[in-house]
Amino acid sequence: MLLVLPLAAYTAWFLLFERLYVNRREAALTAAAWWTLQLVVLTETLSFGKALARGPLVVAWLCTTLLLMVVLVVVRRGPKQNPAGTGRAGMALSISASTRLDRLMVAAMLLISGLVGITAIVSPPNGSDQLQYHLPRVVEWASRDSVAFFPTHYYVQLFAPPLAEWMMLHSYVLTGGDRFVNLVQWLAFVGSGIGVSLIAKELGAKVRGQILAAFLCMALPQGILAASSAKNDWVLSFWLAAVVFFLLRWHREPDWLSSCNVGMSVGAALLAKGTVYVFLPPIIAAISVGVMRDKWRILLKQSSLVVAVIVLMNGMQWARNYSLAGSIFGLSAPDVAGKEKYTVDRISLPGIAANILRELAMHMGMPVDALNDRETRAVRAVITRLGVDPDDPAFTNYTKFAIPHQYFHRDEFYAGNPLHLALIVFAFAALLLSWRRGPLAAAVLALGLAGAFLLYCGLFKWEIWCARLHLPLFVTASAVAALVIQSRFAKLVLPLAVAAFVLALPPALCNGLRPLLYSGGFHNWKSRTSIFFRSRAELYFTQQAELKDIYLPAAQAIRRERCDDIGIDTSIVPYSHEYPLMELGRSPGLESTFRYLDVHNLSSKYADRSDLLQPCLVICPSCRDHKEKWEEYGPQFPVARTFGELVIFSRTPANVSGQPLQAR
Repeated sequence: MLLVLPLAAYTAWFLLFERLYVNRREAALTAAAWWTLQLVVLTETLSFGKALARGPLVVAWLCTTLLLMVVLVVVRRGPKQNPAGTGRAGMALSISASTRLDRLMVAAMLLISGLVGITAIVSPPNGSDQLQYHLPRVVEWASRDSVAFFPTHYYVQLFAPPLAEWMMLHSYVLTGGDRFVNLVQWLAFVGSGIGVSLIAKELGAKVRGQILAAFLCMALPQGILAASSAKNDWVLSFWLAAVVFFLLRWHREPDWLSSCNVGMSVGAALLAKGTVYVFLPPIIAAISVGVMRDKWRILLKQSSLVVAVIVLMNGMQWARNYSLAGSIFGLSAPDVAGKEKYTVDRISLPGIAANILRELAMHMGMPVDALNDRETRAVRAVITRLGVDPDDPAFTNYTKFAIPHQYFHRDEFYAGNPLHLALIVFAFAALLLSWRRGPLAAAVLALGLAGAFLLYCGLFKWEIWCARLHLPLFVTASAVAALVIQSRFAKLVLPLAVAAFVLALPPALCNGLRPLLYSGGFHNWKSRTSIFFRSRAELYFTQQAELKDIYLPAAQAIRRERCDDIGIDTSIVPYSHEYPLMELGRSPGLESTFRYLDVHNLSSKYADRSDLLQPCLVICPSCRDHKEKWEEYGPQFPVARTFGELVIFSRTPANVSGQPLQAR
C-alpha cells in the first residue's frame, strides 16, 4: 500500500530526533512538525508543476524518505546525543513506573482511542460540512493535480486553511479513495494527548499529572465525536498544543532547533483552521511576556528564523487568498452572496458579554430536554437584561439562540463538554486566586487561554454548532487543569477520572453519525444502527438521510456512463452535499475528474484550459424545476434523467432506473 511511504517518512523523522537528544514524546511531536513541513513543501512544489498525482507523489515521498534514512544511518554511527535521563527512560508515561490508577487511565485512553480509530476506518466521512467543502476541495485538487484555486460556487472551498485537507489529499491520491481520510483527525486526536502531557510536564506536573492531562484531553465528549471525522478541529488542537509546548521548551532550551520547532508549529497551526488567528496572539503574548521575558535578546535574534519558517509554510496560500479577496485571510463569508459572515457586525461590551454567555451555554446541555429549555430561557433572559437581543443577527448566525436538545448531544456539531468546562473554570480560578503558590507558567498560560476565548467571543458570531470551535482551547487547558488537580486536589483524581471515563464511553460507542453500537435516536432509526450493519455507501447519508434514495441511484447512473470528465453545477444550491456523488460516481478502473460548471463569481478567473472543454456528463442538483438549466444543457446533452430534484445530463442513456425526461 502506497500510504506506507508517508508513514515511513514520519518514522524516519521520529528515529532521527529520538537519536539526537529528545525523549520519545518529544521525538513524536518534533517529528510531526518536520514531517508536516515536508508535506507542505512537497504539496506546493508538485502543485506548481501540476504534478500532484499518484506517480509524482510516490517518487517524491520515496526520494525524501530515502534521503532521511541516509541521514539517520549517518547519525546513528555517531554517539547518542540526548542527555542522560531524557531518552527511553525519560518517557515519563511508562506504565511500569506508574501506580494502578495511572495504569487504568492509560488503559482507558487506549480503549477510547481504539474505539475511535475503528470508527474512523470503518465509516466514511459523513458530516454535512465534510460533504460540502472539506472533501469536495480534495477531489477538485486531485482532479487538477494542483492545489491552485479553481472555479466554485462555494468560496470556503478555496480560502479556508487547507492543511488537514492536504493530508487527506495525499491519502486520497495514494490509495485511490477516502478509506483513510478520517485517520487524519484520529492521529491528531492521539497526538494531542501526547502534546498535552508534554505541556503538563513543562509546567511541573509529575507523572500522574501528565497522564491525567492526556486522559482529560482524550476524554472530551465533543472531541471523541469529531476524532473519527474528516474535519480539521483536532488538527488545529494538536498544533495549538504543539505551539504551547515548543514555546515552553524554548524557554528551557533556547537553541535554533527549538526556534525551528516553534516556527513550524505556528506555521502548521495557521495552515490548519482560521480561528487560530484569534487563539494564537493572546496565548503567545502571555507566554512571551510572562515566561520568556528574561530571554528577549535571544528571542529577537532567532525571531527571523521563526518568521521565515511561518512564511515558507503559509506564503503560497496567503498569496492565493490575496488574489481572491485582497486579504491573506480570505473572504469574510463562505458563501458567494456574503450573507453568512463569520465575524460580528459591531463590537460592544454588552455584545461581547452576551456572546460569552451564548458560547458557554453550548457546553451546559443536559440529557433532559425540559432542563435545556429552562437553561435556554434563563440565558436569553440574562442577555435581554444586558440590553442585547438574544437573536441579534449582528452577533449570531443561521439560527435563533437555543441550547440543543439532548438528542443532539451525540452529534459532533452540537455536543459540548460540560464536565471539562466546570473543571477548567474551577482549576483556573484556584490557580489565579493563589498564583504565587503555583508555577508562574501555568497561571500565565491560563490567562492566555482565557484571553483567547474572550477575543473569540468578541470577534466571531455565535453559531449553534460553535462548541466544536472551542476544542483547541479545551485541549490545551486540560494540561493546566490536570496540574492543579494533581498538585492541590489529589483526592479528586480518582472520582474525576471515573466521571470523565463514564461520560466518554457514550460518544465513543454511540456516535450520532458513526455509531459502533447504536446512536440512541429513534428518529430515522434505520440510519442510526451500527456502522457494521450498513454499507459504506449508505453511511455517507447518515446525517442527510433524505438524499440517500436520490444520490445512490444517481451515482449508479454516473458510474455506468463511464465518463472521465464530469461536470457539477451547484449554482442553484451551493450546499448540495455533492461529495458522495463524486466518490460513489467514479467508475472502477477509470480515473474520473470532477469540476464545477456555470461559475460566474470571483472564482471564475481561476478557470484553466480544462474548464473551457465540454464534459461528457453534467450533474445538476436541484435543477429539475429550473427551465434555464434544461435550456443550457439540453442542446449538448440530449439525454436527461431525474432523481428527485437532481438531473443528470448525458449523451447516452444510463441503464438504471429513473425518470427519463426530454430537454425542455
